[in-house]
Amino acid sequence: MKQAAKSFESRHLPDHIRPFVTDPMPAALVSVARSFVRLQDERHKADYDVALRFDRAAAQDAVALATQLFADWDAIKNTEDAHVFLASLMFWKLWSK
Repeated sequence: MKQAAKSFESRHLPDHIRPFVTDPMPAALVSVARSFVRLQDERHKADYDVALRFDRAAAQDAVALATQLFADWDAIKNTEDAHVFLASLMFWKLWSK
């Protein structure tokens, strides 16, 4: 999922996916992908780095980022681009074989 989201974030999609996404890619979709990657990284740190401590400001930043992600998602969720993004999250490894 992270690899797929990073590909959307960087706007460098594989040739077999590029024809199905609007060019230029909607800014809201890029924002969703970027936020997905960042929030997943933060969750992994919280789950697996027992020495790491989060302060209130860091937690509030993560909540604000998640809030923005959902606002961006609401703006694009019914588009073909969003459907391709979701399918990519699910099938990325299978499609890259």
